[in-house]
Amino acid sequence: MAATRTDTEVYARDITEAYVQSRSCLERKIFLKPPSEMKLPDQKILLALKPLYGQPEAGQHWFFTYSEQHKRELEMQSSTTDKCVLYCASTSSPLLDVVILQVDDSYEIGNKEFLDQQNASTDQFRTKPRKFLKPGGSCLFNGYCIEQEEYGSVRMQQKKKGEPELIGDCSLHRRIIRELRQAHIPARFSRRTRDHNGNPNILSYGSKKSGRVTRGFMAPELLALVHGYDQSYIAKNMLEEMLQREMHIAAYIDSGTVFNSVAKHKSTSKTLLAVDMAALRE
Repeated sequence: MAATRTDTEVYARDITEAYVQSRSCLERKIFLKPPSEMKLPDQKILLALKPLYGQPEAGQHWFFTYSEQHKRELEMQSSTTDKCVLYCASTSSPLLDVVILQVDDSYEIGNKEFLDQQNASTDQFRTKPRKFLKPGGSCLFNGYCIEQEEYGSVRMQQKKKGEPELIGDCSLHRRIIRELRQAHIPARFSRRTRDHNGNPNILSYGSKKSGRVTRGFMAPELLALVHGYDQSYIAKNMLEEMLQREMHIAAYIDSGTVFNSVAKHKSTSKTLLAVDMAALRE
């Protein structure tokens, strides 16, 4: 939405060695063996005062440092839906200044005034040059390649393409078994990966929401509809906060079976799915 405006800039930003730039101190004592390059006596040990890479809480310290810097000096606020999304509403312009945080990367939207203010506010951090998203160009963020078309639309796709599908029954068998062994959560709910003859158990759909594997045809469509509705509802609430106006969700269903399940108040044994279906009916 902001990429189509002429008065805003869209860019990605990478912080250099972000974790060691955190300002908050560690709340627990962590002792380190000094490296040989420091040439300290063998009986000496080091006490870590600030977060370092490899510590579980290092990411939280950096998030607090960078987000509080934007809230304090740029008067931004966190979205109630996602605390990693910061925005600054303006009375003169409907979409505004948005900063999306992802570990040591950020994806930012703002006008020239916001860009200048942010430069002055975050000049103390060591950062790489910004990568601006221009018509016909692209930038990388969180493993995705974001491209802006010449006519204003924005397209997002994964940075790396998936491996081509293997052809042949034997190759398919090996690939399915390998993926089942690597996928801990779906494989946990798969009772058997092959029968007594060694034939593979081909899986048609893996549900992230219910945490189990389904083999039916109606269940995947219904679960996919609910999953899409959940994502749309989150985006709706976030945009309503930023734009300060009410928005609506339109759900289009091309399956008569799924439509009848939602419209005719058919029950389901899954509690979470039943709640989402009730919300869809409303």
